Amino acid sequence: MASNTKLCAGCLNKITNKDFVTCSLCKDIYDTVCANISHQRLMMLEKDKKEKWICPGCRNKERKSGNSNTPIQSRTDPRDCGDSLQEISTPNSDYITQRKKPQLPSNQKVSSPTQPRDESLMLTIRSEIKSSMGNFLNQTIEESSIKMDLRTIKEELSSLKDIKSGLEFLSAEYDRMKKELKTSKEHIKSLSAENSNLHTKVNELSNRLILLEQHSRETNIEVNGVPENKAANAEGFLNPLDYVSVGEGHEGVSAEIQTASPEGVSPEIQKDSCEQRHDYKKMGTYTSRAYQLERGNESDPTIKEFLLFLENRALALENAEPTTAIKTHYKPVVNVATPADPSCAYCAAPRATASSSATCFKAY
Repeated sequence: MASNTKLCAGCLNKITNKDFVTCSLCKDIYDTVCANISHQRLMMLEKDKKEKWICPGCRNKERKSGNSNTPIQSRTDPRDCGDSLQEISTPNSDYITQRKKPQLPSNQKVSSPTQPRDESLMLTIRSEIKSSMGNFLNQTIEESSIKMDLRTIKEELSSLKDIKSGLEFLSAEYDRMKKELKTSKEHIKSLSAENSNLHTKVNELSNRLILLEQHSRETNIEVNGVPENKAANAEGFLNPLDYVSVGEGHEGVSAEIQTASPEGVSPEIQKDSCEQRHDYKKMGTYTSRAYQLERGNESDPTIKEFLLFLENRALALENAEPTTAIKTHYKPVVNVATPADPSCAYCAAPRATASSSATCFKAY
C-alpha cells in the first residue's frame, strides 16, 4: 500500500479527498460518512476539536459512568480505578464511606458520545435559521420595494386624476365659451339687421320731418319795418295788418295784404317792408281757401284769426301721418304795394285821429 493512500477504518474505502478525520486515541482515519459528520460541520470544526476527535469504537470502549452511587463496591486500589477516596469519619458513623468524583483540570474537556450529534444539530439549526432569515429578509425587501412601487403608482394615479379633472374643467370652459361665442355672433347679426332697419327708418323720418317743416313753414309770416323808435305809435303800425283780404282765383285764392301808412312811417318805408314781407314768404291759395272752406263762409279773416288757424294747422300736420305723395301746387303770387289810404281799414271813418283807429283795433 502506498504511503499516500488512505483507507477508511469503517468502510475500508480509499479516501480521495480531504473530507476525513483522525481519531485522537487509535489514530484511525474515517471519512465523513463513517464518522457521521457532514461536510459543512467538518469545515466549521476548529483545529483543536479535530485533533481531539474520538472515533465511535474508542468511544464505546470508554467507561460510561462511575459506580459511586452503587451500594456494593469492589475493593480495588484507588490508584487502579483512578478515583480519589476521601473517608470522612464521625463519632457516630464509623462504617459510612462517602465518595466523590475526581475533579478534572479546568483545561481538560470531557467528550461525550452525544456531543457530535448536538453540534450537528446546532449547525443544522443555524443553517436553517440563516436560510430562513435570508429568505425573510429577501421577502421583506421585496415587499418593501413592492410597497414603494405601489405608493409611487398611487401618487401617479392621484396626479393623473388631478390632470383629468383639470382637462374636464378646461373642456367644460371651452364648450361654454363656444356657446357664448355662437350666441354673441347671432346677437351681433340681429343687431346689425336691426341697425340697418333703424337707419332706413331714420332716413324715412328725416324725409318726413323735412316735409313737415316745409309744410309748417308755408304759413309763416314775417313782419318787417317795425319801428325801433320808442315814441312811435305801435297801434298805428299794426292797424294796416289787421285783416287779410281774400279774392277768388283759379283753383285758389291769392292773398293781398291791405296796408296803410301808419303815423310816423313814410310811404316809401312801408312799401319796402311790404314788398320784402311778400318776397320772403308767400301765402298759398290752398291755405287761405282752406280757411274759408273750413268755416263755410266767404268773409275775409282777420290777421289774428288767420295766424291762429295757421298755428293749429301746423300742429295738425306735425301729429298727422305724413306721406311722400303729397304735392302742393302753388299759384304765382303778385306782390302789391298800395299807397297809404287815409281811411280806416275797418270802418269808413278817416284816420284823422288816433283814437278812432285805436278803437277799431281794440275791437278786433
